[in-house]
Amino acid sequence: MAGYSTTQDCLNAALHWAGELETTHSTQSEFRQKGLDYINRAYLAIMSGASEFDLDLNEPFTWARNKTPGIVTFQPNVANIVSINLGATTGTFGTIPVDALGAQTSMAGRYLKVPGFADMVLILTHIAASTTFTIDEPWTGNGTQSNTVGAACNMYLLNYNLIPGIIRLIAPMRIYKYQGNMSGMGAQSGGELLGSDLPAMLREYPLYAISTYVPNRFAIQSTSASTKTDGTDDSVINIRINSDCPYLSRAEYDYIPFPTTLTDSTSSIPVVPLNHRVVLAYAAAYFILLDKYDDRSQEFLKQTQGGLRALKRADEAQRTEINPFRGRLIPRKDLVKRSRFLAGY
Repeated sequence: MAGYSTTQDCLNAALHWAGELETTHSTQSEFRQKGLDYINRAYLAIMSGASEFDLDLNEPFTWARNKTPGIVTFQPNVANIVSINLGATTGTFGTIPVDALGAQTSMAGRYLKVPGFADMVLILTHIAASTTFTIDEPWTGNGTQSNTVGAACNMYLLNYNLIPGIIRLIAPMRIYKYQGNMSGMGAQSGGELLGSDLPAMLREYPLYAISTYVPNRFAIQSTSASTKTDGTDDSVINIRINSDCPYLSRAEYDYIPFPTTLTDSTSSIPVVPLNHRVVLAYAAAYFILLDKYDDRSQEFLKQTQGGLRALKRADEAQRTEINPFRGRLIPRKDLVKRSRFLAGY
C-alpha cells in the first residue's frame, strides 16, 4: 500500500481491515464510496481541530497552515456632506464620495456618523458615482433637530470580508502601521490585532465612541456559507475591527484553508504528513465497522485516537525544538531589575 501515501492507499487499507473487497472494479465493495466519504470526514475534522474522536485537536497544525498569509486592507473614514429627513431611509451626499485613493466607490457597508447626533447608521445601498443612498433604519434625528440638511458627516468602514475558503482563522493578525498612544489608551499592541469575542469587543469599543487610530482588536462577526461545485467550502468570514483606521493599512492573517476533497485516486494526496496518514485509514475503518455493527469498531477508534495523539505530539515537538523558550515562564525584565534592586545586588 506504498506506506499509505495516497488517498487510495488509505481507502484500500480501511476496506481490508473491515473485511471488504479492495478492488476498484465491478466487484468492488458497497462500502468503497462510503469509506472515501469517511476519510474526507476524518480529514476535515483534523484540519478544523474538531473533537469528533473525543480528542482535543484545537491547537493548529503547522503543516495545515496556508503557505502564504491572507491580506486585508483597512480603510480610513470618508468625509462628506449629508442631507436626510426625520423618518426617511433615503438621503443624499453633497458630492460623489471618493475613497482614500481618490476613486469613486460605493459607501455601502460603512457606518454614517453626523457629529452631534447620537445614532450611527449603516449605509445599506449606494452605487459608486451616485449621491443617493439608503440606510438600515429610518433617520431618528437628535432629539432637538429633526432633519439633517447639509451637515458634515463621516463614513466608517469597520466590517471586512476575508478571503473565501478559510476553515480556521489563526489569531492574532499582524499589522505594520504604528499603534502607539491609541487615543489616550497608552500602550502599543506590538503590531498585532488580537482576536476578541464580538459582544465583549462591542462593549469595550461601542460605535458611539468610535476613535481614530490603527486598530488593535478584531472579532469574527459572521460567516457566510457557500459551497463550490466540487464540494469544497467557499464560505467567507466577516470581521469587525475596533477603531477607525486613520490611513490605508495592510494586515496579514494566518489561516487553515478548507482542504481539497480527497478522491479515490493515486494522484490524491492528503496534506497530513506521510508517516501519519495511516490515521485516515484507521478512522475510515472505524466508521465502516460501526456501520456493520462490528465489535472491532472500538479497537479502530482506539487506533484512530492513538494516531491523532502521535500527530499532535509530533507537531508540538517540532515547535518546541525551534523555540527553546516555549512553555517556560519568563519573568518581565522590569520586575527582575526591581527585585534585584530590593535585594541589594
